[in-house]
Amino acid sequence: MSWRDPPNIIAIEHATDHALDFRDGRVIADVTVTVDFDTAMRYRQGYLCLNCLWEPFEVPFPEMCNACGYAVDECQRQEFGRRFMGEEELGPKIKVADEITRLEELMDFEWRHGIVLPDSVKFPNERREQ
Repeated sequence: MSWRDPPNIIAIEHATDHALDFRDGRVIADVTVTVDFDTAMRYRQGYLCLNCLWEPFEVPFPEMCNACGYAVDECQRQEFGRRFMGEEELGPKIKVADEITRLEELMDFEWRHGIVLPDSVKFPNERREQ
């Protein structure tokens, strides 16, 4: 992996449990950023700017981020400790056995009633390209 590689940001979502309070009195909604393990370690080790989330550094913890002006050396270690929320397992939340049972029940329903349910009923979260 090169130091120039961009971060692998998996998701950015509105934070529902906290906001940002600024010294001038402004309060704005914060976001929760999900990154892969390697990207999280690059933020922790000071090779990526935690403020703009994008700028990579050739050396860790430079004095300032060239892209956004963030005081990386002064602030990022403490800020990472405050923001990092731990690891989270990504992927389907439904157990395979439960999904197989659900599909078997749908097939049984179709067989008993002599109808075929549309895919939008069988697979409600799957997007179909048109």
